[in-house]
Amino acid sequence: MGELIVIRHGQTEWSLSGRHAGRTDVPLTDAGEAAARALVPRLAAADRSRCSAAR
Repeated sequence: MGELIVIRHGQTEWSLSGRHAGRTDVPLTDAGEAAARALVPRLAAADRSRCSAAR
């Protein structure tokens, strides 16, 4: 059986302050960007991937 990897949004200024962005496209913080970059090797090894159309 395959493996399902679920990834949520990265850290934003709004998530740090407890605000929820919903459909608002809030930029990632430096920590959020670093966390996203850290996922690249894992996702590159995946057979398939899907992502939202957001930024």
